[in-house]
Parts: sequence; C-alpha cells; structure tokens
Amino acid sequence: GALVLADSVASQTQVIVAIVVATMGAVATFAVGLLNFRAQRRGFQWQKDHQGRQLELMMSSQITDRFTNAINQLGSDNKAVRIGGIFALERIARDSNSQQDRVNIASTLSTFVRESQPAAAVLNQSYVPVLKVRAPDVQAALTVLCRSPLCDNRAAETTADLRNLNRTDLRLDLSKTD
Repeated sequence: GALVLADSVASQTQVIVAIVVATMGAVATFAVGLLNFRAQRRGFQWQKDHQGRQLELMMSSQITDRFTNAINQLGSDNKAVRIGGIFALERIARDSNSQQDRVNIASTLSTFVRESQPAAAVLNQSYVPVLKVRAPDVQAALTVLCRSPLCDNRAAETTADLRNLNRTDLRLDLSKTD
C-alpha cells in the first residue's frame, strides 16, 4: 500500500509540475506574442508615417515642378501661353493644401498684373477713359485672384499688400501685339 501511495503522490506531483510548466510556457508564449504584436504595430505605424512623408514630399515636388512650368508660361511672349500659365497657377492653388503656396501664387499673379500694366501711361495723361476692355491675360490673372481659393481668408494673410494693384493701369494697351 505504501508503494502505491508513494506512486500516487509522485504522479500527482508530476501532474502539478507539468501543469505549472505548461502554464509558464503559455504565459511566456503570450508575453512574446504580445511583444511581437507591439513591435509589429510600431513597425506598421513607422511605415505608414514614412509613406505619408514620402507622399507629401512627392506631392510637394510635383507642385514645385508645376509651379515652375506655369511661371515659364507666364513669362512667354505669346498671350495664349500666358493665359494658360495663369490658369495653371489657379489649378495649383486648388490642388495644394499649403496656404504658403496660395500666398506665393497670389503674389506672383499680382506682380504679373502690376508689371504687365504699369501706371506710367496714366501719369502722362490728365484724363483716363473709363475701363471698358482689359488685356486678356491681365483679366485672366485678376479673375483668378478673385476666385477661391486665392481670395479665401484674406484677413488671415500675413502679407498685407499681397494684392496691391495701386498705380496699375488696367486698360487694354493696343500697341502691344503677340
């Protein structure tokens, strides 16, 4: 009887040890799995952030290329090409999420209008006829400046004279031809 009793106690001890070892193994496996899950989640988040930054950089680069091309068009001797450049700048302003891009575009178009239509001719005349017709490229630039998104949030802009067109003659100059 004592041998059977000793065998039974040893068997129960082995079962308890086996259960404890199995439980420790399960807890260790769970802990390693949890750590791996957290590491993977951090890795996925890093990839997502990195991909987001790459996308932003790619879009910024594309906006810069489009802006450069539009500026080249704006400097063309051909009126139709200049008008195309003006509307390309408007499209860039709509596509860009950057307020700074919009400020730069508005400033560029305002400068274009001021440079294209200086007020020198007005200074030499005592009478300026009522504006009836405007140069088409200048009209396009003014139209774009007055449409969304370039006219949005004017009060919030840091450049107070961004659209300052004082001393600008907006009449059609018939002496200019393309």
